Amino acid sequence: NVHASAAANDVAAAVVFVGSVTHAASMTGWRPLRPGITMDSGSAVDITPEAENPEFSIVPLSGARKGKKLGAANGTPIGICGEKWIRFATKEGYQLIWPFIAGKVKKTLRSVGTTCDADNYAIFYKDRGYIVHEADNSYIEFDRVGNVYLIDVWIKIGTEVDKGESDFVRQASAP
Repeated sequence: NVHASAAANDVAAAVVFVGSVTHAASMTGWRPLRPGITMDSGSAVDITPEAENPEFSIVPLSGARKGKKLGAANGTPIGICGEKWIRFATKEGYQLIWPFIAGKVKKTLRSVGTTCDADNYAIFYKDRGYIVHEADNSYIEFDRVGNVYLIDVWIKIGTEVDKGESDFVRQASAP
């Protein structure tokens, strides 16, 4: 069970590869996460709105995340209610599971820091960027929309996997 593995291994920055698909945008049984996952160089954690994506259960915070207090850039405290393990596909066809803190925020943020701590490079250009995995140079491309960099992802819907019932387990370490 992914959640049991998370609690046991403190995987705050885990990127779990669970298989590949082709042309994620045209797949049936998937829906886009809008506006996408925002790459955020100012965020210290990966976080998602607690009320969005209700198909993913909120579970208690694990490891180093337990007891964590968060604040917005303006100093306002951010309420935290647990964590969500979100399974999604990228436009490259990767299916991934990323753990996010579930909190009182307006959009899903992927921390550049936790991305790099998970053995990746984050590369930004004026119109796009990439997350490149150090071990094999596989990558996820993201686009610049205005002054925000967004990863287009699709959420798998209608299966037990969406509710955290995956049997896939991979050990990872947290920052």
